Amino acid sequence: MISSKETILTEAKNLLTAVQKSLYVLSPPQNLVPWVFAQKELFEEISRRKVKVRFVTMKTKNDDLPKLLKISSENKNFEIKLVPVAPKVSFGIYDKKSVIFELSAREGFLKSQVIVSDNPCLVELALLAFESVWNQPEIFTFRESRKRVKTQLIAPQA
Repeated sequence: MISSKETILTEAKNLLTAVQKSLYVLSPPQNLVPWVFAQKELFEEISRRKVKVRFVTMKTKNDDLPKLLKISSENKNFEIKLVPVAPKVSFGIYDKKSVIFELSAREGFLKSQVIVSDNPCLVELALLAFESVWNQPEIFTFRESRKRVKTQLIAPQA
């Protein structure tokens, strides 16, 4: 368990630097948005490496989300899905091999202890949780399409 802000940022930075294939993050916007901006250079590098990035977070009314979506427009492998209710958990899965869990998603960016693990069972558990939210109906999907952002509401199948 890690509680030092500097150590948490170092661990996340090390995992971001090493990620090669995929990064999946499920997090409330008050945790996700500051983290992305704090690591902007690394996300630009990830974009050049064509890493598949998927974020699930809640739709907000503030200006931070459009800035985050602008980052996504630079990479076709970058997707954001917005859920109507804030996730009650916050975690990131790196290359389906390592995971960072925040112990309290409600406290805000860098205000919680984290667990960093490469335990296959914990990674699989996080991946199953992520995919269950990612694949659920009634999610707002934002993708860039020729210089403008499209909004698509996916309705449940009858």
